Amino acid sequence: MRRMKRIAFAGRHVRPFMENACYHGYEVAALDGFNDWDAARFGLLLQPFGGMGQNPEGFFSRAEALPGWPLIFCSPVESCPQAMQKFSGGRQALNASASAMASSRDFAFLSHVAGGLVLLPEVSAGPGNGEPGWIVKQTASAGGMGIRMDGGILNPGEFRQKLVTGLSVGAVFYSCATGTRLCGLTRHINHGFLFAGGIYPADIGQKAHDAIRRFAQKLAPEAGMRGWWGADFIINGDTVHLLEVNPRFTASLELLALAHEIDIVGVQAGMVDGTYHLEIGKAGGYFGRMVVYAAHDCVFAGPEKWFDAGARDIPHHGAAIKNGEPVLSLYATGGTQGECMEKLRAMENGLNKELYGP
Repeated sequence: MRRMKRIAFAGRHVRPFMENACYHGYEVAALDGFNDWDAARFGLLLQPFGGMGQNPEGFFSRAEALPGWPLIFCSPVESCPQAMQKFSGGRQALNASASAMASSRDFAFLSHVAGGLVLLPEVSAGPGNGEPGWIVKQTASAGGMGIRMDGGILNPGEFRQKLVTGLSVGAVFYSCATGTRLCGLTRHINHGFLFAGGIYPADIGQKAHDAIRRFAQKLAPEAGMRGWWGADFIINGDTVHLLEVNPRFTASLELLALAHEIDIVGVQAGMVDGTYHLEIGKAGGYFGRMVVYAAHDCVFAGPEKWFDAGARDIPHHGAAIKNGEPVLSLYATGGTQGECMEKLRAMENGLNKELYGP
């Protein structure tokens, strides 16, 4: 009798990973901070939680209610690595270790590893005076939430970082006993400081590509990375700035998996049981995702229609969405990066007309 494949996820936004696992034959359970309408189509969801709030450890405590299947913790577990150990409930957690997660947020450690391969923006734990060129970030956040220009006020759990501009990309790596591989790069789409999707693959120069690869191959054994992980960079020509390291599944992984039809859970399990097998050829075009943010307050209707049209992360019928909140995710492919972006923009315009009228 064939053994049923089962996996559980816990994180702020795990619908993409639920869908990938479901597609590859897994029975799925999840704790998802958004609890969107379509997530329930791909597995068992815990009762709606109402978002991550400001207490990710409290959120992850609900992982105890998931079935006792192998479990993958997603964002923002890197902000509270102790949660992975505390709330895994004795089951198998297919993650990097808690120490690897702690290392990923240690700026001194990252600066040491960077060693001239990539640069780190200047950071400060002390309050500034609102001078231009600095931003304020939260230590326990994800997707650009809470980032603002420095206004001279630094709240608990925040730090200042020198603003770096250029091409924003997300790198996806895989680490196991045989080494670390740079699997792909996604060009970010941003909505201000908020994550708003990306287009895979990102077109960057060879020197920048090599610097990112060599940095990851140096970082992974020193930090103890394993399985899928990622990092965000700003690229200006051959100069690469590291923004952050994410020792878990990332948003860029979704597009990589779509482009190459990768069973991301199966590959993740391979880091543990030695069955790692991953072939990534040249992508057959460009694959894009755009998170659309509400331009005005609105009420959402017709989730089934948008799901059938290929949209994801869809609100429930009648959901009240406030100005600036995410509405849903749109997907497109194209022969070029520009064509892919044009399709996403056209779909965004169509959504906005439905939400707000012509």
